[in-house]
Amino acid sequence: MTRIALAAAIAAVLATPAFAKDKADGEWRGTLSLSLSYSTGNTDANALNVAADAVRATATDKFSLGATALRSQSKSEGVTTKTAELYKLGGRYDRNLGERLFGFGSANVEKDKLQLLDLRTSLGAGAGYHLVATDDTTFDLFGGLGVTREEYTASSRNFTELVLGEESSHRLFERTTFKQKLSVYPNLKDSGEYRANFDATLATAIAAGWNFNVTLSNRYVSNPQPGLKSTDTLLLVGVASTFGPK
Repeated sequence: MTRIALAAAIAAVLATPAFAKDKADGEWRGTLSLSLSYSTGNTDANALNVAADAVRATATDKFSLGATALRSQSKSEGVTTKTAELYKLGGRYDRNLGERLFGFGSANVEKDKLQLLDLRTSLGAGAGYHLVATDDTTFDLFGGLGVTREEYTASSRNFTELVLGEESSHRLFERTTFKQKLSVYPNLKDSGEYRANFDATLATAIAAGWNFNVTLSNRYVSNPQPGLKSTDTLLLVGVASTFGPK
């Protein structure tokens, strides 16, 4: 994943619809974005980001799908440096077990060349609680267990981990919404090791079917590969197209 310095080099989009509450009519809704950036001068740089996500909700359950592909590089004095190459695909199924309680199952795959991560595969399941559930604000707490396999360039490992987190969405104004999610994965095999993901998106509707988004994404691993940093941060700004019934 790219370092925080990449934010100054690209203007890209990571599309995340931030509805305060998913419409429970059984219809698929989502966002699709494609962004490019190019600069030339003392340093030549270019970036490509493709992102898509979709949600289908009913009164009893919800399916969520998401995918991201990010590539960028810079060239200075004839030397080309790859600054990001990240691919992610994931899905989650939630089912209500009561007025506030819900169960979930998730599956995710990830590839991050700069972290020397050839493939990370994760499966998880657990339960959560709708602490707040109104038309303008939702706030959930969730926890469970997961199994993960990581394949790096020079090694691989399998382990069990806890799945702990919270997520919320807020309608700030008629056209502006905010959504955030924090997930922490303590390793149950190697005590003290963990990874954490944080994502936040501010979205404003600017025209029919189009949003202006600002997204902050942060990833932390307590045991990075030798010579690599523990934290990667990405800031993306751009527009996105939405699809599905209004």
